[in-house]
Amino acid sequence: MAGSKSSPKDGVQAADQALSLLRKGLPKGCRSLDPALVGCQFGSWTILSADLGFNTQVTVHCRCACGKEAWVQKGGLVNGKSRQCKSCGMLDHYRNRTTPKPSRPRLSKVDWLGRQFGSWTVISEEVGRQQRQGLGGDALMIHCRCQCGEESWVQKGRLLDGGSRQCPTCARLNYYAEHKKEQNPRWKHSLPPEWVGRQFGSWTVISTEVQRKRRLIMVHCRCRCGKEKWVHKTSLVQGYTSACKPCGNIKYHHPAAQTLSKRYSGIVGRCTRPSHKAWHNYGGRGIECRFKSCEEFVRYMLGNLPHPDYEGWQIDRINNDGHYEPGNLRLARRKDNLLNRDLDRNREFLTVP
Repeated sequence: MAGSKSSPKDGVQAADQALSLLRKGLPKGCRSLDPALVGCQFGSWTILSADLGFNTQVTVHCRCACGKEAWVQKGGLVNGKSRQCKSCGMLDHYRNRTTPKPSRPRLSKVDWLGRQFGSWTVISEEVGRQQRQGLGGDALMIHCRCQCGEESWVQKGRLLDGGSRQCPTCARLNYYAEHKKEQNPRWKHSLPPEWVGRQFGSWTVISTEVQRKRRLIMVHCRCRCGKEKWVHKTSLVQGYTSACKPCGNIKYHHPAAQTLSKRYSGIVGRCTRPSHKAWHNYGGRGIECRFKSCEEFVRYMLGNLPHPDYEGWQIDRINNDGHYEPGNLRLARRKDNLLNRDLDRNREFLTVP
């Protein structure tokens, strides 16, 4: 009768049985393993003896596949953290590092071919690799063409995060034109045609032509009053600007509304921000701004303390220990405002007990 061959299933069952035996807790006073574990393999380790070592942790006498013998922690064999000796682990790490990585598949024609990133256009589905300096590993390179016609291999990550928008030649030309305050022909007619006539508040876009100012895109607009101006594109889209300065004051029907708005910002700053240079004289003393909004403050000043332009006049508190609130404000010159100070607080060091 021919000898029966052991199947892989039997080997797996034997390994599971050995692992379950090794996982069992040792009875109190026991100094050896189950004899059935002698000769069992755990990774590259083979158990040589049922004797145990007790050096802080329970250790087992094993031999690695390379022939090196060592006492290995029993917990490391059970949870798989120790699969081989240190020398074999370093060799495997070196082999994995020097083994060439499998090449990635080509880029999808639908997603990438012809796709634009700034001035770059992807012209091929082929990819390349280039070692990244100082970071380790390889970077995926994509074959692109700039709008000037120059072709180059660009890192995929720099295309996606906006780190590379054009070739070095175009970047130098744009930098020169920006600092020379000259408009580069490549910036002209860069807005889509549907932008002409588009309204943002009181602004209306009147041209597709754009300009650059400190690397910001400026759009040619006309306000409802007829004034034309170059406005930041980002400010238009995000609503930071909705009209020219004179039209912005129409809300209060007074040309000095903008000046009062700036005064209100200063009051709120020194009453609420500890980092303000005058905090110790206002917010640090408990002085508060009791006006709920800038509009409420402006309307109060225009209605109760009117002035053509408020130039040369300061908003002073009648009671120096009071708050910025209706009934406690007045217009004063600087010399009068300086007299309305808490002089007793400054003379404390001169008092004699």
